[in-house]
Amino acid sequence: MSKTLQKPQADSRLTNISNDCFAAMQSKMSLAMTNAYHREEMAVIRRILGDITEQDGGIEHVVAIGSGDLRYLDVAHDFRKSYTAIEPSLATELSPSETAELRHRFDIGIVAKKLEDVTQDDLPQGRRLFFFLFNVFPYIPDALELQKKLVRPGDVVVVSGWNNDSFEARRLQDIYYEHLGREFKCDLAAALTNGYLDGVEKQAQQFASTASRVKCRTTDILTLKVK
Repeated sequence: MSKTLQKPQADSRLTNISNDCFAAMQSKMSLAMTNAYHREEMAVIRRILGDITEQDGGIEHVVAIGSGDLRYLDVAHDFRKSYTAIEPSLATELSPSETAELRHRFDIGIVAKKLEDVTQDDLPQGRRLFFFLFNVFPYIPDALELQKKLVRPGDVVVVSGWNNDSFEARRLQDIYYEHLGREFKCDLAAALTNGYLDGVEKQAQQFASTASRVKCRTTDILTLKVK
């Protein structure tokens, strides 16, 4: 097997998404339309954190990639984990006073950068759980290579995507992406992400000791333990 990670095959449009389109995915209407996805995603990440805490309490930090408005900060807090948000839009969405207040109330780090600009210096030390939220992974250029660069042995990586084996998930995607195209002129090429997590799981075997999948009605969530 080649030692160089190869990206799963996908159309180049998947990694050529404007900041406006990412903002559109976080609009109130968009989030309301995908509420079922977010409910399942939250339930799964709670279960994963619960299992890790019970079986191996060594995970200290949750690193949320594509955190939006700090989604699941409360979940990390409930399990007494620190929370680091990687989200470029936070550079303009949070004022210095709001950032200071959050840091006063929670064990939180805010990295307002694109993932390709993140370094180990931006991340907490110790064992981390990296969580790629809400199908964000296919839209990050060279996501597998970046992931390999940032993770360390003992870390856990969780990648959330659509369950394309589910009629309900496919129908919701049709409605959701049609809405983004009509209202925000965003072509996120949803159909081209079919089977994307299969490719991620296969390629990640080069640096992960174990891989597991949880498929719900709308979500397909891959968990990797880094060796």
